[in-house]
Amino acid sequence: MKQLVLRGLRGGIGATSLLAGLGIALHEQGERVLLIDLSPDNMLRLHFSVDVAYASGWARAQLDAAPWHESALELLPGLHLLPYGELGGAEISQIEGQLCADSSCWAQRCDLIAHNYDWVLFDLPQRLPGHRAVVSEANRADVLIDLATPDPGCHVLLQQRPRPDADLLLINRFNPASQLQRDLLLLWRSQPRSNRQPQLIHEDEALPEALAHKLPIGHYAPKSQAASDLRSLALWCLAQRAKC
Repeated sequence: MKQLVLRGLRGGIGATSLLAGLGIALHEQGERVLLIDLSPDNMLRLHFSVDVAYASGWARAQLDAAPWHESALELLPGLHLLPYGELGGAEISQIEGQLCADSSCWAQRCDLIAHNYDWVLFDLPQRLPGHRAVVSEANRADVLIDLATPDPGCHVLLQQRPRPDADLLLINRFNPASQLQRDLLLLWRSQPRSNRQPQLIHEDEALPEALAHKLPIGHYAPKSQAASDLRSLALWCLAQRAKC
């Protein structure tokens, strides 16, 4: 079983939508996939037609001293989702404290379920270091993808906070008609770190439309450009696994 993390350089650049789409793309390749929402925003479930009032999840179960894995939802045979759960601010702080005290928590949990899945995909919050410990130096994911959008803000972040540990730089919302975006892509491709050669997810109105319909892009618009890009990303992930 391989653990994959899609790590956004900042918030609001589409990490949750793309993780949902990647999960579908891997599942279409015959892979057994578990998607885990580590963000208190609890948004990943909304991409899979889960009712907005659904409050269960691993964090809710952890606070209630219930088995964390029993909150997993079967979306399709071989495709499961583990929501975060609905928590208040004080409860989120309590979970953060527990995860900081046990940074190997998710590594141990993944060991317990390794025989059930080929891939575990994690959706991370922007902050909360305890929640993000799944990508700590001691618990590095098998596949670590940095996500950016082709804009000056992400360019500055890439320069100020270099992340040489990433296996891939994924560029979301790329518009080939934009001269600025083409220039940034050329600049990023010229960087000497070959392991971070950018891969593209093109700008596609089908992505926000898919969320509005509470569906992943691969189910809402399987022939869209974004869905095709995510299938290419899934094949890249399978190639990475073959190298291990």
